This record gives sequence, structure tokens and C-alpha cells, in this order.
Amino acid sequence: MTYNSEVTAPVFDKLVSGQMVIEPRLNDAAHRKIKIGDLILFVNRQTGEERLAKVVGLLRFGSFKELFNTYPATYFGGDSEQSLLNDVRRFYTPQQELKHGVVGIKVHVLKRT
Repeated sequence: MTYNSEVTAPVFDKLVSGQMVIEPRLNDAAHRKIKIGDLILFVNRQTGEERLAKVVGLLRFGSFKELFNTYPATYFGGDSEQSLLNDVRRFYTPQQELKHGVVGIKVHVLKRT
């Protein structure tokens, strides 16, 4: 299965460059459908540029704090747990996090052909 995911330009750039290998998301209904081996077409919201990535891992946790405590901040393209928490709070509320839990989608961005 192939999914689309719009991301900000900085996130897109980190994914494409390999600086980010885990995309943190809510474990809501849409993200619970994703399976290892699926593809995600990441789309840069600002430029429309697209890159395909393969899902190579799904890391489920009760909170972003737990996820960020388990893996180095650099896996998420960040430099500290606090900066990562601040970033996800721009998109997700604590109530959403509590309701759904979180998933770290480990991806391998595919080379352009």
C-alpha cells in the first residue's frame, strides 16, 4: 500500500538527506493502517516536491516523550528531546496524544531513478 504524507520543508529536507529516519506521528486510525513494507510518498508542502520512502519499522509508544527517550534525537532530525517535544506540540495536543498514543514510522527514503 502507498500512503501520502504532506510535511513541512524542513522535515522533507531532513528525510531526503537521511538526517531524519523516524517520523513521529499520532497512532490514530490513519496511521494504524500503515504496515512494514508499505510506501509513503512524502510531499513538501511548500514546493510540491515528492519523495518515496519504504516503511522499515513501526515504533508504538504511549507518548512522544517515551518515544524520544528511547531513540536519539538525531533519528528524528533534532538535537534534543525538548526541541522535538516543542516541534510535535505545534501539530498535536496532549489530549490527542493521550487518546491515540504515538507511532514512530521508521523509513528508508528510496533513491530517485
